[in-house]
Amino acid sequence: MTATAYQQAMREFLSERPEWQAYLPAISLSAEPSAVENPLSTGPVDEIVKHLPDVADLGGADTQHLVRLALAASGALRWFSTYRADDIRVGRGKVARTAVATLAGPGGVFSARHAMSGLFFVREGVEYAAHSHEADEIYVLLAGSGHFWREDLGWYIARPGDVMENASWIQHAMMSAEQPLLIAWAHVGEGVGDRALLHSDDGSLPDGGPTAKEGA
Repeated sequence: MTATAYQQAMREFLSERPEWQAYLPAISLSAEPSAVENPLSTGPVDEIVKHLPDVADLGGADTQHLVRLALAASGALRWFSTYRADDIRVGRGKVARTAVATLAGPGGVFSARHAMSGLFFVREGVEYAAHSHEADEIYVLLAGSGHFWREDLGWYIARPGDVMENASWIQHAMMSAEQPLLIAWAHVGEGVGDRALLHSDDGSLPDGGPTAKEGA
């Protein structure tokens, strides 16, 4: 099963990095699929997911195999948007140019207790405004290079293979520029499955960040 192969490879990736092993429960291989719909889903995103192959050659030395496995599994996953199209607080292009899939947890292929994991596809030219959530989170950047912000770090550039942690309630934001991004994500702890709290009234990015260019 292609989703199983991807999850196994992601577990191996995190297992080799002791500082991130607290997130392994989210990378579940439980054979029982979740019978619960993902509470964050607001609708299908077929027009976005058709661009997923754009990331095929954007992986790094440590992640290209994960990109290949993720693309092979993508057809078996349920992709969705997590925000309403009329919510301007989210950021420019966030709803129209991104898609999320859950591998483990509500709505996923596998079940997980008090944890979730999946994939986040971001087309080029997307701004995701500052937000926070109770659950602890990691992003593993699988493909593409992007700009990320955390309230205690400011803006920085992440590249394939980088692992970024967003602890409970810490504000964070991101932006893709000329490349699409494929991100593996995992949530653990309290508040798993809760919607993020947005911190911008108009969707603007935190100060000091680059300006996104609209993609094709």
